[in-house]
Amino acid sequence: MERLLPHKIAIRISNKVVNYNQELEPQKDEIRYGLEWLIASINQILLVTSFSLPLGIFKEAIIILVVGALLRMFSGGAHFKGYFSCLFFSTFQIIIISYFAKYQFEFLQGNKAVITALLIFSLLITILRAPVLNKKSNQFNYGQRLKLKIVSILLFVTFVLISITVVSNTPIMYCVYLALILQAFSLTSFAKLTFGFYDRTHKLSILRR
Repeated sequence: MERLLPHKIAIRISNKVVNYNQELEPQKDEIRYGLEWLIASINQILLVTSFSLPLGIFKEAIIILVVGALLRMFSGGAHFKGYFSCLFFSTFQIIIISYFAKYQFEFLQGNKAVITALLIFSLLITILRAPVLNKKSNQFNYGQRLKLKIVSILLFVTFVLISITVVSNTPIMYCVYLALILQAFSLTSFAKLTFGFYDRTHKLSILRR
């Protein structure tokens, strides 16, 4: 399974690219990173598509995927250590909230005040906590962190404004709202503890086999 990780695949491909194009040696790490990001993105899109199409929630799922991914790109957030754990959990999360947004629309409309309160709370979390950079934390200085925070806040507000003006009172609006709320949750200490607990438990279960 380790050979199927995007990181491992990207290393193999970048090695071959540089082997046949020696002038690209200085850009080898950038090529590897770009390939890793591309492969991981393709895997996520394919998995989300395969589950969402049969359920009739493809549009909703893609919107949640895009909104969450764009915000996470700048705000960061807690995640599982294992790639496949992250892949399947995030896909499951997207499918669940997509289905809920589309087929429980009346329920969401009836609890609009609660959703709005959660959205405001999520914005406050983003303002206070973003960016959460995990292993890359030491690679960013204060100025870079501040830029990531500002972009995260601007993206959050922009998505909300677009929802209010373009897709107000539709399932798509709640797709955006729920994606923002879940991404903000990943910035919290509770999310970090939850994912960390799973990683430790999963590691112990493997060691006992």
